[in-house]
Amino acid sequence: MIYAARIDCDTESLRERASAERLMRSERFVHEADRRRCLAVEVLCMMALEEEGVASDAKIRLMHDDKQKPYLCIPGVQESDTPQVSLSHAGEAVAVAIDRFPVGVDLETVRPCKEQIVNRFFTQTEQKYIHRAMDRDLAFTQIWTLKESFVKATGEGLSLGIESFGIEWDKETGLYSYVQEYDENTYTGAILPAPEGYVLSACFRAESELQDPHKRDTIFMCLK
Repeated sequence: MIYAARIDCDTESLRERASAERLMRSERFVHEADRRRCLAVEVLCMMALEEEGVASDAKIRLMHDDKQKPYLCIPGVQESDTPQVSLSHAGEAVAVAIDRFPVGVDLETVRPCKEQIVNRFFTQTEQKYIHRAMDRDLAFTQIWTLKESFVKATGEGLSLGIESFGIEWDKETGLYSYVQEYDENTYTGAILPAPEGYVLSACFRAESELQDPHKRDTIFMCLK
């Protein structure tokens, strides 16, 4: 499932609910806004896991591997049975994706379309998608978040190179497919309901329950 929330509480409230590891991670940031987002996304993740039925009293740890892909450590739960997670934050909002299979989520404020980025990193199909759109800024942000979601789902991050794969839109389903040679898995992209002024996208595998449109709607939560 996909969860999103506005950061509608103060930093001290977030600090009180954050883990020791997350507090240390947040202190790496210079700006207060970055620290708030870092804390808020973990708070949302734990709320989402409780919503998913993961025991709230379990000492769940939200960790990151050497490529900064987040993963969960849950006492008594085998790695193969541990939910996969993806995190994102931008502006004053955060988002979390939880699935049985590798998943990626990206949340961005709608940003101006920059032709130099489009021409350098986007495929011809993606460029046509943007240039034919009534709102080019929105279309640009949609493609960007879909690409970010994919590199998060693979676990490679931007080291994979967003120009190394393409995105194609299926008009019938409203979903997006990935033209890629990274691995043999089939990935699907979707643009999801987001807080006003934001774009939220997710990338998930063919086996994912997120293929079911009833399980793909964003669940909005309150962090207060």
